[in-house]
Amino acid sequence: STILYNKANLTYSMFKKESVGSKEVEEAINIIQKAIQHFHETKNRRNWLRSIELYGKLLVLQKEGKKVLKVFRNYADTIEKIADDRTKMLFYLTYADAYQLVERGKKARCFLQEAGKIATRLNLKGELENIKEKLKTGRY
Repeated sequence: STILYNKANLTYSMFKKESVGSKEVEEAINIIQKAIQHFHETKNRRNWLRSIELYGKLLVLQKEGKKVLKVFRNYADTIEKIADDRTKMLFYLTYADAYQLVERGKKARCFLQEAGKIATRLNLKGELENIKEKLKTGRY
């Protein structure tokens, strides 16, 4: 299951660098869905939530903002109740990307700001710089 997550995450990273195409992203989506199911069945909550967030990132690559918001809505309470701060930050960043796709920039900005607060609290300097750049340019 961790292998499935890592394979899907690698595809996501490579797509961002334009090293893979949409077919590979589709395959990664199928893989991460299997990981989500496995982590849920084994009650591995942290990896389950991280897998859901990665699923959202992969959907963003396919410009499926509405689908991301629909999927995340199903888990919103769980995210807020049990996710660690870093996982919440990752969700907030993906929410921001999804809201940008559906042309709701104000909402995207709010999620980026929340992610920034967490990045500051956790002293994640690289992530914080990335968030500041997105806020400055308006490109999420």
